[in-house]
Amino acid sequence: MGQKIWIGLPDFIFDAPNPILIDHYVDEAIKELIKEGFTGNNYVMAGHSLGGVMAQQYANKHTDKFKAQILMGSVLTRDNRSINKDGTSQYNYKVPTLTIGGTKDGLMRISRVAESFWHSHININKSQAALFPVMALEGVSHAQFMTGVPPSAVKDRDLKPDVTETQAHFLTAQAMTQFIDQIVFGKK
Repeated sequence: MGQKIWIGLPDFIFDAPNPILIDHYVDEAIKELIKEGFTGNNYVMAGHSLGGVMAQQYANKHTDKFKAQILMGSVLTRDNRSINKDGTSQYNYKVPTLTIGGTKDGLMRISRVAESFWHSHININKSQAALFPVMALEGVSHAQFMTGVPPSAVKDRDLKPDVTETQAHFLTAQAMTQFIDQIVFGKK
């Protein structure tokens, strides 16, 4: 409460992030924040769907820059974790990451979100407990992590949500706030 939040949105060509240009566009968004008056160092990377995959690739290369990361309709990719000799899951990833999935997501299916939950919560090495939480939002679809008209691929494959877009955005914002408070500001 009482926090001033600055948001930088990289402006990708055709609104589609790609691995070759992501460094340039994210760096430009950060420069623009600073130009507009941002003076802190509490950067949190966020991404939805393919943007979540690109965000984690960028954040993992720039771990000194980000306090946390939030993925919506996306998960930490499997190549970011391994299984230890004792059978526990170990993330080979340094940026604490909140994964938010929807139970009505037709693209990032809830089974894939459940797999991430198992690795990051149930089977996680104790040294990484609470660094990679995963949440499933009941009734939320893939398109409800965004605004506007969804791309045709999303429109064709997404499931019908059980909640309104406003409710989905509220639930998402609530999860994000709790995570940022915990990771960035150390509040329980």
